[in-house]
Amino acid sequence: MGPTPPRQRAGPRVAAVTRRSADFVDYGKQPLPRSVVEDVAWELGVSRATLYRLIELYKTFGTVDVLQPSATGRRSGTWVLPKATEQIIEETIHNVYLKPTRPTLTHLVDCVHARCTEEGVAPPHRRTVRARVKAIDIRVRGQRRGERDIVKATTAVPGEYAVSRPLEVVQIDHTEIDIIVVDELARPALADPRHRRLLARGDGA
Repeated sequence: MGPTPPRQRAGPRVAAVTRRSADFVDYGKQPLPRSVVEDVAWELGVSRATLYRLIELYKTFGTVDVLQPSATGRRSGTWVLPKATEQIIEETIHNVYLKPTRPTLTHLVDCVHARCTEEGVAPPHRRTVRARVKAIDIRVRGQRRGERDIVKATTAVPGEYAVSRPLEVVQIDHTEIDIIVVDELARPALADPRHRRLLARGDGA
């Protein structure tokens, strides 16, 4: 198992330019000229030492992911309430909210607060209760509450999607990706990727 990538604070542009610099080191078989380092560091607004460190990270792990920004704070979906409070919310949602009578969120929150008061624990905020409700699979929630529109919208429709010849259907995605097409030997960029389109075939070719 290789080393664990550290958490970085560099932006996407840092990742792109650093990778090009690392490629120059790999394929040029020579040290990166100081003038190049200074130019790139100036463009990115970082010191030479920081740029050298980013290049070494890329060369070590072989991916720009280690150069991307890392999220701060708690991870999405992390729950920090006491276990007793979480249990009250879960049981109340199951026994009160997920019923064909379709009680409102306000009624659910009132029931949770009443139960917390009975058991001597701090009541959660309304937003917390709502977040726990939203965490339930929407189809399960619709089935338990008798919400036919939700059940219908989340039910798979029988059928198939087929084509009879290559490129009969072409779908376009505007997602930006960091790809530069270069010459196999000399490594110069063959085209400006901003003015090109990639056509991906769906038949595995």
